[in-house]
Amino acid sequence: MFQDRLSGKSRAQRTGLAELLEWVREGDTVRVASMDRLARSVIDLAQIVAQLTDKGVSVEFVSERLEFRPGADDPYATFQLHLIGAVAELERSPGAAARRHCRGEAGDEVPRPDSQALARPGGAGA
Repeated sequence: MFQDRLSGKSRAQRTGLAELLEWVREGDTVRVASMDRLARSVIDLAQIVAQLTDKGVSVEFVSERLEFRPGADDPYATFQLHLIGAVAELERSPGAAARRHCRGEAGDEVPRPDSQALARPGGAGA
């Protein structure tokens, strides 16, 4: 099992990933718990999957139930890879916590205005 001890944004900081890429051989299968564990950006995710499949290695994402095999071109799986990877990248973005807080998802209750506060002055048709 290969594991990075620190969460690194750049591939250079990820010694576990570097060891994996060096160690795998044609015919191997790399199983990853979730896409967001393999890469921090859509570009890196696509590049790592391509690098592995170009070496003849299959890549399986357990959580997403997706598998990429050498020589197999599945446009639907590629679309899912980019879509799910983009969502994961967005969730990790610096503004994501602030957006969740504003929507009331961070455990804080967002006060909801009552109907009187929303009414136009002078009645509904004014």
